[in-house]
Amino acid sequence: MEEQDYQSALKVEVLTVDHHLLGYVTTGGRRFSTWLNLADQRTMGMDNVTLKSLLEVETPEVSLGFALVNRESIRAVILWEAPAVSLTTDRDQKPLEYVEKTRYGVVVGLSPYAVRGYVHVAKGADLRRALTTFPHTFMPITEARIVYTPNPKMLWQGEVALINRDRAQLCWPAPDARGDR
Repeated sequence: MEEQDYQSALKVEVLTVDHHLLGYVTTGGRRFSTWLNLADQRTMGMDNVTLKSLLEVETPEVSLGFALVNRESIRAVILWEAPAVSLTTDRDQKPLEYVEKTRYGVVVGLSPYAVRGYVHVAKGADLRRALTTFPHTFMPITEARIVYTPNPKMLWQGEVALINRDRAQLCWPAPDARGDR
């Protein structure tokens, strides 16, 4: 990847069943969550990658120029850099598609991980229905905490993580989950 390309690249952490990857992804100017959810996006190309086996924790990480990750094998992606979009607090300045949302705490069983964080649902919408009808494979979770259940000392946190709903085994409201803003 050329030096100028890093300016438009997004730094991400990717968790699969067996590996942890850290590197850069370019989306051609698209919002990352939109790009990742495109049906024709079979693999995710990453540049300047650090690869670590989760199964062999004693093995040192490996630096790679690039890696291709099968989209279906991805369990979660943690965004390291916030999107370059800033909304003003003035209601008239929000995009037309903006809908006020309520935040709900959730726990997701995403073997071999357990994820805890918040989903944001249109205000007044039912959480169960919203989770059932979410139209995309990768769903955003804010204030995400991801624990590798075979070794709970291995955990990751991020302001925003996208989890692979198709690979989730269970999803339930967090014990202290009350809708808020």
